[in-house]
Amino acid sequence: MATNDPTRTTILRRDFRGAYNAMWARVERQLWAAVQEMPAYLTRTEQIQYFERNLREILTAEAVAIEASPARGLGSLLQAAYMQGLNLANFDARAAGIEYWEERERPQVLVQQEDHKDEIAALLLLLLSDWQGIQQATQAQALRAFVDSLDAGDAPGAMRAKVRDRLMKIGRTRTGLMVASYVVAAVNAAILARAQHLGVGFVVLEEELEFVTAGDNRVCPRCRNLAVRDNGYGPGIFTLSQARGVIPVHALCRCRWRIARSGRAVLLDESGRLERL
Repeated sequence: MATNDPTRTTILRRDFRGAYNAMWARVERQLWAAVQEMPAYLTRTEQIQYFERNLREILTAEAVAIEASPARGLGSLLQAAYMQGLNLANFDARAAGIEYWEERERPQVLVQQEDHKDEIAALLLLLLSDWQGIQQATQAQALRAFVDSLDAGDAPGAMRAKVRDRLMKIGRTRTGLMVASYVVAAVNAAILARAQHLGVGFVVLEEELEFVTAGDNRVCPRCRNLAVRDNGYGPGIFTLSQARGVIPVHALCRCRWRIARSGRAVLLDESGRLERL
């Protein structure tokens, strides 16, 4: 079965992507304002140093400000996505007839447990590292564009266009991909963690029921191949350890695992034997 967004995080991803797009736009405007105020008497080396210093300070200030926002910081992004994963896992469990104490096991309660906090913290470390890498790559590319434009004797408008191109194509684009990828990663990490708590040892990747992907009626070939892979337990069946870290499969992947207790659902009993229900 294919749906437009099986993770149901369209609004979450859109809102955070919009916030970071706006951040990059502010960086570009402030940087160009600084360039316009650059003293005319500076040497080439001093002009480059001036640009590099202003870019670094402006980007750092904007990144710190957005990270400090309770609504738009990267920690808030991961927590919201993780809670959505817990919500989806509970929905799957109810649909599969797996019993749990709904009041005490709501996402708002579960997310306060130490093991779930640890999952979020581990993802946040990776996310912050990637975010730092994006900032560094963007600064390097924007500086190169400025130097090339300076040496070419470009008019101010042409120089701004070249620098802006790097800020948007490297900074804004990669940030958007980062947000999308980590939202999906957090959703699926939560689903797998919840499956383990519920005593489910396996998740099932059945295209028409347990494994869904973004898009129209077509399914991404890479995701389809994953859905029919036989890991030794039957086509599309993954242990929780095998499933961890698999999704997102590719950039902008919005697939998710499903907890199921259907004809092909498999649980691990206390002796470690596979039990087909």
